Amino acid sequence: TMLKKYNKNLLKTNVQSVIGQEVKIIEEVNNDEMTGMAILNGQEWTVRSETDDVIIKSGEKVKIVEVRGVKLIVAKIKEEKECQ
Repeated sequence: TMLKKYNKNLLKTNVQSVIGQEVKIIEEVNNDEMTGMAILNGQEWTVRSETDDVIIKSGEKVKIVEVRGVKLIVAKIKEEKECQ
């Protein structure tokens, strides 16, 4: 249908707009184990950490720093308290 085609194009052109958004991890992110999932706009995405040796637990909130194909590359959100 026309609507499906439109949505597919919308996703491709607007994918960069998700950079900087926060998402909640639903499966532990571990680059070595090739694991990690998050929900973004109601869809499950494969997630990898920006830094290889960082493991992000399920339930943590992270910031999207890059979109690589169908994967979200994320970084842990630094606590405000640590910066002061």
